[in-house]
Amino acid sequence: MKHYLIGYILPVWVLSCFWLPETAKGVASEEISGWTELTLEFVETDADGERTESGPILADLLAEEGETCVDLISGSNAVAGEVCVENDSDNLSVTYTTTGSSNLELTHLAVSADEPGGGEWMENDWQSPSGNANRGKFPYSTNHASNTDTYTYTLSLSDITGGVQADDKLFISAHAVVQSYGSSWGEGTLFRVQGNEAMYFGYTVGEGSDEEEDDTVSSDLSLDAPSSLTHRASDGSNKGNTSLDVTYSYTEVEPDAVTITFDDGSGNTATYNIDDSGYAGDNSEKTVSLDLTSPASTGGSGFVDGSTYDITVEATDNAGNSSSVTGTNLLEVDNTRPVFGSSLV
Repeated sequence: MKHYLIGYILPVWVLSCFWLPETAKGVASEEISGWTELTLEFVETDADGERTESGPILADLLAEEGETCVDLISGSNAVAGEVCVENDSDNLSVTYTTTGSSNLELTHLAVSADEPGGGEWMENDWQSPSGNANRGKFPYSTNHASNTDTYTYTLSLSDITGGVQADDKLFISAHAVVQSYGSSWGEGTLFRVQGNEAMYFGYTVGEGSDEEEDDTVSSDLSLDAPSSLTHRASDGSNKGNTSLDVTYSYTEVEPDAVTITFDDGSGNTATYNIDDSGYAGDNSEKTVSLDLTSPASTGGSGFVDGSTYDITVEATDNAGNSSSVTGTNLLEVDNTRPVFGSSLV
């Protein structure tokens, strides 16, 4: 049975109304200014639905930026594993992973900014004059040790076709000999109509980043002082001491900020914001002097004469992770000056 698939251009919303048979395996679309272009050719199957002959199923697989994975398809159309591609700002990584308990025996890889059929593919004999893939001429290959079920090639972006950058399109042909499956290819476009099962697929280079995600909170955070009930004034009109030293320490690779909050448990709070980007983050003690007459923000009535406050220190790193520690009953506000009796004895 031969299915003829036609290349055409349709708006995306119209395309979504069409059903394509499973024989159009690997079909992808490219959005161009709100339109979607499909380039499809025939797929011939036998009575059991197995593919016996086919042309290029897609002319151009446009991959999204970020990690892209395709199946490793064996000559019998079985899925032998997958190939995943991603990049950071410097390198491209191509990772082969097998299915189940199968292992990799041999891998070949070719990557280029030139589309197969020309450029490096023909100049370097990665393709034969007839268009078939010459996997033995691919620039990267490895004979794998036993029990190898995953393997990664790391290529410098500067070495691919003279250097590539974000948004550049790459064409990748990933071949593997997989135990129990035999010769397998990363699923995509066939190199040649009526040729062998060799395929290639597309990948769009992303922006990449060298920064590892930080999901750890600051550790060893402690409130070192005050360590016992301290009396201070929050109103300087009576010449009381309105300055309070708070000492803390913690461990953090990328410290950013510390918030110190006073809370009397009755809805009255006072908060101070500390820029801690210069803190060493090595669990050394740091002391800040707080002016109790001018907190950054208050809740309720702020500092209330006669109230006793807990002190909470919260440390936050550059990734927004935070941890906190609280000391109870550490500050009593006293704004009342001594009062002498009406006469001296």
